[in-house]
Amino acid sequence: MKKLIFLLAGIAVTVQLSNCKKSSDDDDDTPTVNQLCDGNGKDSWIPLDSTNHWDYKFTIAGQNQTSPTLTVGGTSVHGANTYRVISDDSHLMYFDDYEVREDAATHNIYKYNDNNGNEYLEVPGSPTLNQTWALSSGYSRKITNLSASLSTAGCNYTGLLEMIELDGNSATVQTYYFKKGLGMVKKQGTGAFGNVYVLTAVSLK
Repeated sequence: MKKLIFLLAGIAVTVQLSNCKKSSDDDDDTPTVNQLCDGNGKDSWIPLDSTNHWDYKFTIAGQNQTSPTLTVGGTSVHGANTYRVISDDSHLMYFDDYEVREDAATHNIYKYNDNNGNEYLEVPGSPTLNQTWALSSGYSRKITNLSASLSTAGCNYTGLLEMIELDGNSATVQTYYFKKGLGMVKKQGTGAFGNVYVLTAVSLK
């Protein structure tokens, strides 16, 4: 009888300790990071780890179009520089592969232009307000806001980098919004029929 009492008491203590441990583990659970809203916490304007991908909602004049997915794939080498190749499955946002690299020292993002064999600054690592630089074919970009806010169907963003793209006549043709550790959140063309791309899902390392 005593053996039975000790056995039952031992089972009760084991169950109690198990429950306490589970409760303690639950208290220590780390909140799940929402990558769509917060990114991966890194300092890159375009995270370039292999297999990272971004899904966008694409509209023209408010009408839904085929939604593109951008995926980081392999690499390409031009001169002394190695670029990560970002593929657009729809070929609607980028007609060709998007070849970009991040400078390890400045964290500038550069894009390679296959048409003329040159690279151009895509996003400055440490942007300054009104910073302007040349692109190909007379186009240029300008930083217009260092801490922009933007609301989408999925997130309320703050601290975004806003920049505009200008044509040869200094007319704005595109507005871009980037978030560190996430990438491009929105790209919007000018005019009633301007293309609009809004980030809807992401998977980042």
